[in-house]
Amino acid sequence: MPPFKFVDHATIDRMLDMYQSGKSAADTAKEFGVCPYTVYNWLKAKGRKVRTFRKPPLAQKDIDKAVSLYASGESAVSVGGKLGISVPTVLRVVRENGGQTRLPGRIYGSGVVDKMTPQEYTCHLEQMHPGIVQMIQEGKYTLKAIGDRYGLTRERVRQYERAMDLQPRSVARHEAGEIKKRLRALNREKIKADRLRKWQGHANRMTALILTGASTEELISALPWKIHSGNLPRSMRLALMLSRLRQLSGVDIPKRK
Repeated sequence: MPPFKFVDHATIDRMLDMYQSGKSAADTAKEFGVCPYTVYNWLKAKGRKVRTFRKPPLAQKDIDKAVSLYASGESAVSVGGKLGISVPTVLRVVRENGGQTRLPGRIYGSGVVDKMTPQEYTCHLEQMHPGIVQMIQEGKYTLKAIGDRYGLTRERVRQYERAMDLQPRSVARHEAGEIKKRLRALNREKIKADRLRKWQGHANRMTALILTGASTEELISALPWKIHSGNLPRSMRLALMLSRLRQLSGVDIPKRK
């Protein structure tokens, strides 16, 4: 359904022609005193094409410059600032052109070569911040607590964690949660099995009493429940209790003759 607006179709056509001539939706809407969404809605209603907003791809000279600057030792932040692109774009361009991205070894101005193994990075980090490696590896301190102790941000501590090749905390928490779920399930199964054995023991005892011809009073006293006085006869209540015991235990208790 076309959008409702008090404009004639000739004006609408002129508005859409202005948009398709290269003007933005905001400029077109301002010219005709409408909302930019009105321009888009009429474009869809008239079946006209809406322009997509995508940045042009990087020129090859910019790609080569980004790769060479990053390979010379500059950080991805510095390269992105010089070329006007984001840090993820810099890293993606480097990888796509056969380069290897570095661990965040220079992020605090240490001047140490970035290409370090996780073990070398761990030793270097311990020299920079004594005791931080143990706090990170123990996993019982939050990122904020570690950052507050050493004057770092949470994101910086998270970068250290990744550079040390440790398992992300979210994955560790997920695995710990799955283990707890399995333990709870096993505990529930154990409780069910214990209850079933208990009811089976009661059922076997009642079966032995019935086979030996025990009286109603003896059977009632051997039941795991107390039979309260009511309108039903005690023999009928005993029969109901035995039926319930059969359901709980799965044992086929014989009926009294």
